Amino acid sequence: MHFHYALFAEILHDLANTVSSLPASDLAHRAVLRDAAQALYSALQVSDQGSGDETSSLTAKEEVQFLHIME
Repeated sequence: MHFHYALFAEILHDLANTVSSLPASDLAHRAVLRDAAQALYSALQVSDQGSGDETSSLTAKEEVQFLHIME
């Protein structure tokens, strides 16, 4: 499977521009989107441990959330 990162980034930007239109009363969807964005952000962080390996600082819960996002 090929993942088109530039297209995904564009979708994320579009989502960020439109998420403000979610009603304030829609706390459940806001929380889910916020948690998913945080999991993605965490997954993209590279931990520099001097070994040259790129590893993320995801917790087990964040990794599961990220995998659900990618489905």
